[in-house]
Amino acid sequence: MRTGSLLKTTALYLTTSEGREVVNNLNMQIAEDKVAIIGRNGVGKSTLIRALSAPEKAINISRTEDYFCVYQSLEDNVFDVASCSIDSYFSAFDEKLRYREFAKIGLDESLNQLHFSSGELRKINLVYAKLSQPELLLLDEPTSDLDEQGKRWLLNCLTA
Repeated sequence: MRTGSLLKTTALYLTTSEGREVVNNLNMQIAEDKVAIIGRNGVGKSTLIRALSAPEKAINISRTEDYFCVYQSLEDNVFDVASCSIDSYFSAFDEKLRYREFAKIGLDESLNQLHFSSGELRKINLVYAKLSQPELLLLDEPTSDLDEQGKRWLLNCLTA
């Protein structure tokens, strides 16, 4: 069992690139629970997730080094629109386990294509996140681009 926090903020202040205040004096600590950030469109959820997952952490954010983030914007993910080969990334995982997860989420196990749809890219990133088993998993709009099979797979993963 983990003794410290996975993520902690102290007096965090965030603004958008346009200067709009998103977070003012946020103090929070996440140790081992599942947490959701819920709010209307445009209130800054993605801005907060981006700050919490930034490789160069702000002085008032501490986070485990064992984390993974699936961003809303596909271009910011490990597997983005430019990705054409996923084999080198997934080779670290057991092949049978990998293909089982691909099948559960509705992906063809070969994935030897040069171009993926946005839904396929989202699924590939989510499967990679699951197989990586990070201590901290940050998901920004994880159901974007997912079909019903993908949504059921994700819900099962998050409630397991």
